[in-house]
Amino acid sequence: MTTMQRRSPRHGTAPAARLARLVPLCLVAAFAVPAVAAAARTPTDEADVASELPAPDVALGTPTVEDGRAGVCVSVRWRPVPDGALDGRPADRVASTGTVRLFAYAIDGASGPVQLAAAERRDRVDLDGDRERYCFRLSGEATRRLRADGATSAAALRDRLLADAVQAVDRDRDRAADAIGADEAGPPQLAAKAPCDMARLSAVTALTTCRNWVVYASPNLNDSAPAATIEAELRFLANQGFRGVVTYTVNGTMSQVPQIARKVGFQKVIVGLWNPGAEIGRIDAIKQQADGIVVGNEGIQRRYTIDQLEGWVRQLKSSYPKLAVTATNEWYWYLPSNNADVARRLMALGDFVFPNLHAFWDANPASNGLFSANPNLAAQFTKANLDQFFTGRAANPLGLPVILKEAWWPDRLTAGPNCPLQPNAPPGAPPPPSGPQWQAWNGAPYSEAAQRAFFAGLTARGVKFVWGEPFDMPAKAECKAPPPAGYGGLAGPHWGLWRAPGQPKQVVSAIDYGRY
Repeated sequence: MTTMQRRSPRHGTAPAARLARLVPLCLVAAFAVPAVAAAARTPTDEADVASELPAPDVALGTPTVEDGRAGVCVSVRWRPVPDGALDGRPADRVASTGTVRLFAYAIDGASGPVQLAAAERRDRVDLDGDRERYCFRLSGEATRRLRADGATSAAALRDRLLADAVQAVDRDRDRAADAIGADEAGPPQLAAKAPCDMARLSAVTALTTCRNWVVYASPNLNDSAPAATIEAELRFLANQGFRGVVTYTVNGTMSQVPQIARKVGFQKVIVGLWNPGAEIGRIDAIKQQADGIVVGNEGIQRRYTIDQLEGWVRQLKSSYPKLAVTATNEWYWYLPSNNADVARRLMALGDFVFPNLHAFWDANPASNGLFSANPNLAAQFTKANLDQFFTGRAANPLGLPVILKEAWWPDRLTAGPNCPLQPNAPPGAPPPPSGPQWQAWNGAPYSEAAQRAFFAGLTARGVKFVWGEPFDMPAKAECKAPPPAGYGGLAGPHWGLWRAPGQPKQVVSAIDYGRY
């Protein structure tokens, strides 16, 4: 989200209609074990944790019919932990409920999970000693798929459960170590690491090689911030370790960003054209300092058409063949299920694919267990959708690199005239009848810890993204209409990684300035 809070009411498709295409159906891809790594730990540490933690037994029952509904039950049993393992805390090994729920959701998209018994309205979870049993309704297609590859699916779930448990143990050990040294060392930070050097790389190669990219928008929202303010903020970011910057406009004083960024230590600059028709003529003046161009930002079928977008990209590639060119739109515009013609044309537009994918905004009821307890699952959700909809010959026939320009998470919300905040509701509670309430609507938590967990999850899974946005922007006043037409709560001022230069949030300790 960007200058003038540049975002129309989200999104072109109602949330309920979008649910069916959010989660991929390829179980092995969705539950492949990620690189389970807290930034402050070494691979040896993670291997030690995994060796101490026995893998669970996972039994995937034969899909059956109960009360007229096709369904399946999953049984999970955690094996006893050897004495002295896991720092004497075997309870840390249990991370089943959220993972199994996500597994069921990935099997069957928006139709699951729900329990089999018609008399109940919630997932059925039977606890028998150390064995957990989960039962879910399935569609006919999911039933056939599980009958064909049930063993593979069970193995994928077992690996996912083990990986999540290792993460839980690893996080707790980090917290304990942080607490021991907190008085002397201060807040936990990343181990020192040299920033990724992208000076000799092309813009696209730098985006797919180096993590230390950040977006930057005018702090006063009208593109007229003093050059001294821009320089101070960019210098602060460069001193942290960022070496690549992406902007949203070359209007006003933002046209000076490429020159200033080079001056303070940035090695790559990708400029945005918020209003392409009006700004495209300004590229010539900055072409020597720029490495790439982003045409538009979330404006398709609102501020311009796909035909116009294609025309601008062709014009820029012809006039500036040395600059990488792309366009940015919300991720769902790239899905054939939304608009096959637009999706096909967007996936072939320019030199790389640069969508925005905000898991926080997408509709996922708390009853699905995706966000209500663990924002790390939102990162897993993001990675799974990238794998399903942006990779492979069918989705991405040209094989263009895919990098998320925006994948953010706020640390708080602020009430506004269209969206008064209500007290936090329990998971699964409906929105209050008098108005929207974000936490009740999709269960997405907002806090510094949740923000950090989301970004740490993206990093652990190798998602290629640009960090953002760097600083809170109190001037933003983004208040949507009530759901499902819009979104409750003012997230706009609170996306920042820092509240202001020198005022970090917890997420700063999760920033990785190195290589993928």
